[in-house]
Amino acid sequence: MQNTEEKNEGNAQTAQPESEAERVRQQLEKELEEARKKAEENWDLFLRARADFDNYRKRVEADAAKRIYQAQAETVLKILDVRDNLDRALASPDSTDTAGIKRGVEMVARQFDMVLESEGVKPVKSLGEKFDPSLHEAVEVVKDSSRENGTIVEEVRRGYTFKGHLLRAARVKVVSNEAVEATELKQG
Repeated sequence: MQNTEEKNEGNAQTAQPESEAERVRQQLEKELEEARKKAEENWDLFLRARADFDNYRKRVEADAAKRIYQAQAETVLKILDVRDNLDRALASPDSTDTAGIKRGVEMVARQFDMVLESEGVKPVKSLGEKFDPSLHEAVEVVKDSSRENGTIVEEVRRGYTFKGHLLRAARVKVVSNEAVEATELKQG
């Protein structure tokens, strides 16, 4: 009899760890299922956030392209006004009034300069200024003992800045009473 009791006791002890192991296994499966659900939710959130960001990026790019187009269109309209004035001048009856023609061309040039300035384009100061290799390109060196070395005496082609940055260097003639090559002046 004692043998039977020992067996029952052994079975109870064996059953208890099995039921404990089963409980732990079930708990782990439950936690795994919850983790999978959470991972699916996070993946879904990630996909939505990525789609939202892609839509945002496309909207920002479209808005930027629209603003650029509008700015360019405004500039073109201003230039067209200048072109219209040139067309009117060319359409006027032939005249021997060269002074009147010159005044008309000067007016168009001033109008064109105003358009450029309104867009942030400004001429580089050159004539009478000291040569600055960051703004000027020396195309010729001239001797002039009445002026200081490095003084710009002629502007061959006007230079421009655009919103504070050099757009095109001015091509200039520079005084040098020494034997200096234009390339040396160019380098500073």
